[in-house]
Amino acid sequence: MSVTPFPHSRAGRQQEPTTQARAYSWWKQFSAEHGWLGRRRHDIRMAPTYGWRLMAGWIKSVIVLAIAAAAFFSLYGIGTTAIDAARALPWSTPTGDDHTGLLATIDQPVRSYLATRTQALPVDATTAYSTWQAVGVVAFLLGYLRNGGARLTWTVWGAATVAMVWIGTPGPGREVAAGIAVGSGSFRVTG
Repeated sequence: MSVTPFPHSRAGRQQEPTTQARAYSWWKQFSAEHGWLGRRRHDIRMAPTYGWRLMAGWIKSVIVLAIAAAAFFSLYGIGTTAIDAARALPWSTPTGDDHTGLLATIDQPVRSYLATRTQALPVDATTAYSTWQAVGVVAFLLGYLRNGGARLTWTVWGAATVAMVWIGTPGPGREVAAGIAVGSGSFRVTG
């Protein structure tokens, strides 16, 4: 008596791995010593030993991008704080403390110049005035710390201020107001 095997027996077929088994196998290869994640872990472990020069390039890129992002957000915070501080300066509007009128002689023509010249711009006169103040303060402080670019900025800022005072002052007092503006900024920024 001969027995014929059932034509579709499962004995000869190899069973396919489940999705979970395939995922586990992939993870073992991915995180093994010579897998992608294993090589990255090795790079991180060896970074202090190798130092900056021999460190893996992707670690250097991550460090540089992190420092750049931190610097950007820090400068953004400092910039917005400086503009807010410039807006809050006590001399942004004439007060009774200016008994000589010298500050108003410079301040009022600058305000009127910016008010008339910013009407067609998306920026309003208050923001332009605050920016003018902030640029002057920052250029002065950095110029005092012997920054050449800031000293040049301070000079250009002063010349622009004198020009704004000249244009913004009514006719008869124009020369005197410009002279006061030049005289008030004639001190040198030295450190």
